[in-house]
Amino acid sequence: MNNFKKHSPVFLFIFFILFGCSTSYFQIIGTSSNRVEINVTPDRVFPYCEPQPDMEIKDLFGFHILVLDEVKTILFVTQTNVLDKEGCHKRLDKIRRILKKGSNIYIGGMGNLNNPRKEEKNQYTIPEHGTFHSNSRMLQFMVIANEQGDCYSAFQGDSKPCPRGEFPIKQ
Repeated sequence: MNNFKKHSPVFLFIFFILFGCSTSYFQIIGTSSNRVEINVTPDRVFPYCEPQPDMEIKDLFGFHILVLDEVKTILFVTQTNVLDKEGCHKRLDKIRRILKKGSNIYIGGMGNLNNPRKEEKNQYTIPEHGTFHSNSRMLQFMVIANEQGDCYSAFQGDSKPCPRGEFPIKQ
């Protein structure tokens, strides 16, 4: 028992390093002229490609990102144009790498998050958190990046500089 007391500060330090720094969060960090910036942990972000069967041209996909917000509803971030299967999955792979390498994720989009949340019947699953209702709020996907400098723009891909143009919002 004395040996445990002697080494308990070391165990506490290791416990803090392993578990104390991994808080999950969602935060709106900027808004201006229909532009929104979000900081979020990667565990709250789930990108995916969705087949678009109603399109005249076959094998088109929509690209979407689900984001679990601070009140545990789903913010829908979507790219408004459709992509072919290969293009959508390439985008998905690049964004998954950004999420995997980062601990702080920046998302820039066009839209308005000032509207009140309205729980919708649609439910989506964020693998590390569970299944939640969408909140009727949506952003058009513009850019995603991590603190390591990895970035992907909806229209410029991963070419540098990224983010660019209207993001980040200049105050």
